[in-house]
Amino acid sequence: MIKLFKFSFILILPALIMFVLVSCEDTEDRLTGSNPTGNTVDVSNRISGFTPAIAGAGTPLTINGSSLSGVKRIYMGSTWIFDFEASDSEITFNVPGNMTLGANEITLVFDGDERAINSVEVVPIPSINYFTPKAAGEGDEVIITGNNLSYANSVTVSGVSATITEQEDGLIRFTMPGGATTGPIEVTNSSGNVSTSPGSIISCSDEPDNLACFPVINVNGSFEDGETNWNLAGGSSAATHTYEVTDEDSYDGFYSAKITVESVSEAASDPNEGSAWHIQPTTAMNVDPTATYHVSFWVKGSGLAKAKFAMDQGGTPGWSEWAAPTSGIATDEWTEFTYEFSPTTEAPPGDQSSRFAISMNYPGNNGGVLYIDNLRVVKID
Repeated sequence: MIKLFKFSFILILPALIMFVLVSCEDTEDRLTGSNPTGNTVDVSNRISGFTPAIAGAGTPLTINGSSLSGVKRIYMGSTWIFDFEASDSEITFNVPGNMTLGANEITLVFDGDERAINSVEVVPIPSINYFTPKAAGEGDEVIITGNNLSYANSVTVSGVSATITEQEDGLIRFTMPGGATTGPIEVTNSSGNVSTSPGSIISCSDEPDNLACFPVINVNGSFEDGETNWNLAGGSSAATHTYEVTDEDSYDGFYSAKITVESVSEAASDPNEGSAWHIQPTTAMNVDPTATYHVSFWVKGSGLAKAKFAMDQGGTPGWSEWAAPTSGIATDEWTEFTYEFSPTTEAPPGDQSSRFAISMNYPGNNGGVLYIDNLRVVKID
């Protein structure tokens, strides 16, 4: 066994020596190349600049200059650039994704002992993860969140330049520009790298008839103001539950309402008991008894069999439903619910109070969570 090991080692040793020599040669060749004496000739004046002047990792970079067609190798830092295109006046390649931020030395190796060295700055590429609101008119504030946004030097909406009012690494606030049509939001950094928003923002100047641009009559349907204008109606004897505004998840903005159902009473099986109303976040608003309204909101949930979303008319002796869609909500994806209601036939004289109510205490809802966001009640006629 010992003899066999010695024999194998003798066979492997030349390969190890060759690997070390080749590795050393690659490192040294960045400067010496085919000139093992290391007596290089500095021709750095052949490089006149870079396009863009500041580079982004993973994006194209052009070296501008003269007499560049004879380049044989390119190194950026210690990274060997294998794939490049060269002409007499320019060399183009993609900046490796592993480049460090800041100044990075570029070495051009020509035949013989000519070497050209210059440095280019590498900056992060900004990216957009999210924007709010989904629709905006000229002058409205829009917020985008993402990464490396402090390196952005411009924001456009469908190609129209916007004014940045606040800028941090993870957030930019800007003003919706006049003349912008519905389209993507783009941010550009100093190297010319462009990041595009996931989806398009609706321009209310471009689409004034879009329901997303109609003024809402309800207050705090986005829950960005906490529980303002929302109440928890009904008793708690029939169910164990919690209702809170949370930043765990949201469809639009940064907050949503979270309703947790832990148990439902036996009385819930009897529709005459009214126990469905024991878990009921509500918000009130004033309505025009001669008008028609469009209601939209976004929901996601799990473990819940049924929920009722109602618009109710106030007054004496009590509440009466104008529209009350009842739906299963066991979905992990945000889903939009919409319906219309008209108070014309229900509104008592002089009483124009209404409320949006969520009813949760139904059989089968033994343990589950509901998130709701972006409630919008708009007058459509």
